[in-house]
Amino acid sequence: MQPLGGSGAAGEDADPMDREVYCRILDHQASAAGAGMIHAITEKGLYLIKIRPKFGIDVLAPGEKIYIGPEEELREHVAHVLGLTRFKEITVRANNELTDVMTALLRDEQESFLGFFNRAGNLSLKMHAFQLLPGVGQAKALQMVEARGRSGWESLEQVDEACGIDSARQLAERFTLELEDPHTTPRLLELL
Repeated sequence: MQPLGGSGAAGEDADPMDREVYCRILDHQASAAGAGMIHAITEKGLYLIKIRPKFGIDVLAPGEKIYIGPEEELREHVAHVLGLTRFKEITVRANNELTDVMTALLRDEQESFLGFFNRAGNLSLKMHAFQLLPGVGQAKALQMVEARGRSGWESLEQVDEACGIDSARQLAERFTLELEDPHTTPRLLELL
């Protein structure tokens, strides 16, 4: 899989999962013969992953937050993190839940993603980074820059109120597009 997140400070050789501690469930397929399979998205890098759940746990609902970090004793639901997966390999249910789960994740973890709105600038002479968001054209991007001013925003709710958008939803839709097509450029997450 071409991961959604950038290479980070650790460099190209670093395992992208090293920084991940929690993920959100997209789909949990139970199996009568065993524990089944979980498709999820990580909270920091927004990586799609596959997980082998522990045998006998209740089916986890989309959006549930579970621990996948290094401390095995804290992994209540996880037998093994199997690794990264590609968008085309996730289930139909996971695909259908992806944007909604990611929107909730972005709202819950907004301090990690608010920086995009506070630091976004021109990508070229004719395009601003805000225009990467679905439904944001040149005029709306200019309005958003003016509303941001010099001080920026302290929350996604302030962005929404000042700009008349659903910032978390629009970020989630863009990230979903980048997961669907890893060749999408520029990549919004790399701009964070």
